[in-house]
Amino acid sequence: MAARIQDDFENGGRMFVIEIRGDIYTSNVVTETLDEELHRFGGIDTLTYFRVNDTGAQRDLVERLGMDWDSRNMPWLLVLEDPPIEVREGDRAICFELGHLNERDEVREVTQAIISASNDPDFVNDLTWERRKQRFLDMLPALKESAGLVVSIVGVV
Repeated sequence: MAARIQDDFENGGRMFVIEIRGDIYTSNVVTETLDEELHRFGGIDTLTYFRVNDTGAQRDLVERLGMDWDSRNMPWLLVLEDPPIEVREGDRAICFELGHLNERDEVREVTQAIISASNDPDFVNDLTWERRKQRFLDMLPALKESAGLVVSIVGVV
């Protein structure tokens, strides 16, 4: 598995998205819509999507990124530029906190923004973390304001 992930990355994969659902799987609009959107992520060559179902593995990744566990704001989508197996303490990720979204279309706007970014060759290679975050915020302004979508950079240099 680890070798396949690394091969994907070296052969043009530029973005890794990790879905973290938290302690309890709840059947709400966000998780249901992510389930529906999963096939769209699978069709993108430049993006690898992981659903981390093991709570221990979720907590380990969150801890290595220096994040506070907060089930109220989950599910999260973490956008990384390296495979999750290579994340070390202090690495950076962009975190989408989806727990406050109430509509399927809101969740789909987030997934579409991530897919669009993964197809942009300059997004990971040429932009700083702050610019990447700003690009996402530019793509999702209504969600940021009206739905309380939180997009943040986690981890430290």
